[in-house]
Order: sequence, then structure tokens, then C-alpha cells
Amino acid sequence: MLIHPDNRFKQVWDTIVIVITIFAGVEIPMRLALHYEITGSLLIIDWAVTSIFAIDIILNFLTTVYIKGKKMPPGQSVFYYLKGWFIIDFLATVPFDVFFSSMLNLSPGTLRVLRMLRLARTLRLARLAQLMKTWQTSQVLNPSIMRLIFFFFWILLFAHWIGCGWI
Repeated sequence: MLIHPDNRFKQVWDTIVIVITIFAGVEIPMRLALHYEITGSLLIIDWAVTSIFAIDIILNFLTTVYIKGKKMPPGQSVFYYLKGWFIIDFLATVPFDVFFSSMLNLSPGTLRVLRMLRLARTLRLARLAQLMKTWQTSQVLNPSIMRLIFFFFWILLFAHWIGCGWI
């Protein structure tokens, strides 16, 4: 059974994933810049984000793909996802630093480099462009207002990243 991309569940799920991706886009650079350890509730949130990203991969395999208004067969939908967003989603989901630090005795410098792989989660922010197109065509708000909102969002996010890099 394939999920239609306009299904209400899929739209709500995509919104949740976008919000979590924005959280990751803010928190991960801050974590790398300030060198704080994740413990307690932050550890639970981190595992929840990882779990939601893994569930999102499964749901993307089960989602129908439409190209130029034409429904792709199930096998081609999977292939389309595999050659498109799957690599980014996979890299964003797997916590390489946790796996390698628990299996190997790594130096702090090597562990820091592995933690940099968490920045792959910010690559999922590219899906905001798809979301922006969807919201513009749905006529929820004036398209000019939507572009302005997204413009300010990107300015704030890039300012945050530059600030974290400056530290």
C-alpha cells in the first residue's frame, strides 16, 4: 500500500519532520561550537530525532511519486527515492559518532570529526524549498508573503550558523 503525497497524514508528518530538521539545523551547529555533551533530556531528544528520521525514510519508500502529474509505479517510486534524497536522509539519520565511539577507542580529535558528520542533518533543510513550492501552490497565504517569510527564516538560520562558526 503506497501513501499518496497529498494524504493528510503525510502532510502532517512532513511538517513534523521539517520542524525537527529546523531544530537540528539550530542545535547541531551550536553543539559543535560550544562543545557541550548531550545528556539527560537532550540525549532523549537526540534519539527521538534519529528515530523520526529513520521512520521518515521508511515512509518515503512507501510514498507514491508523481512526475509531471503522472503516477509512477511502486518500483519506480522506490528507485526515484533511492537515486534522489535517500543518501542525504541516510547520512542524516545514522549517528556515526555514537556507533564508532562505542565500537572503537577513539581520540577526542577523531571523535570531534565524527561529530561533524551530524551536520549532514542540516542538509535535510533543502526540503524546505519543496515545502515552499507546495505552500505557494496551496494558496494558504499570498506567495509573496511566503517568499518573504522563508527569506527571513534563511537569513536568521545563516546568521546563527555564522555565529556558531565564529565561536
